[in-house]
Amino acid sequence: MHALSDGPATQYRNRANCFLMSSIPYTWGFKRVTWNFSERSHGKGAPDGVGGVLKRKADMHVLGGSDLKTPMDLYNYLQKSSENVTVKWIEEEDISAMDEMLPPSVRPVRAQ
Repeated sequence: MHALSDGPATQYRNRANCFLMSSIPYTWGFKRVTWNFSERSHGKGAPDGVGGVLKRKADMHVLGGSDLKTPMDLYNYLQKSSENVTVKWIEEEDISAMDEMLPPSVRPVRAQ
């Protein structure tokens, strides 16, 4: 699994994210996990391109006279209209399930 993200300060220093990234993907069957950071707000990778395409699609839909009043409206529209992109809805229960995977105390990652 390859994770790409920007703005590493909050993500890298978040002990819960480090714990989850170093343990959970292996339970899903991944053999290797990498986490690559790029400079914040520079649009350097595929995720930025995909995000831009989805935003443009939603903008064009609204400019065409349609409404997207709720997050679920946006999700349903993007799911139907995005042939090459998988859009996922994450329920509150999914987030709670991840929270429950964290041990009561996760030690901070110390710089060497």
